[in-house]
Amino acid sequence: MRYTAMEEGDLDTERTAVVSSDIERDRVQFGVVDDMNALPQQLTGPYDAVLVSSLLCRLPRPKMFLDQLKNLVAPDGVLVICSQYDWREDITPRAGWIGGFKDKDGTEIWTADALKESLHHHFSLAHQEDLLLLVRENRRRFQLCVQHVTVWQRNLNLNDFFK
Repeated sequence: MRYTAMEEGDLDTERTAVVSSDIERDRVQFGVVDDMNALPQQLTGPYDAVLVSSLLCRLPRPKMFLDQLKNLVAPDGVLVICSQYDWREDITPRAGWIGGFKDKDGTEIWTADALKESLHHHFSLAHQEDLLLLVRENRRRFQLCVQHVTVWQRNLNLNDFFK
């Protein structure tokens, strides 16, 4: 896949991402999706593993996306969510935030807790930790972030086998 990497100012470099030939390509599917709340038919799953990285706080309707995950991840499958929980009103309308604010009673609402509340009916939290992420902005500027990484296992439900 061809892409452009910013070097400095208006200067950039054309690059190509290549999947190694020793990877079983028929077992992996990548896709570019403009609106994660309206997944194209070929990306509707269910999949054995789904990675959601640096996406949650970049969606206009994250609650709607979280609701779709039960259909995207196969029973007993794995879901990994990595996020800095960097909620910004210019990306996600404040009413759509699932955390990072105080409710009307002044209680702090944290995104990690809201994730647990949103996912616990269909997923079990298997692991969580904070991991460092180094983001290359250009040739000489990097950003060091801490991502909260949660690993979930999709609950087995007998109804899933009798659809």
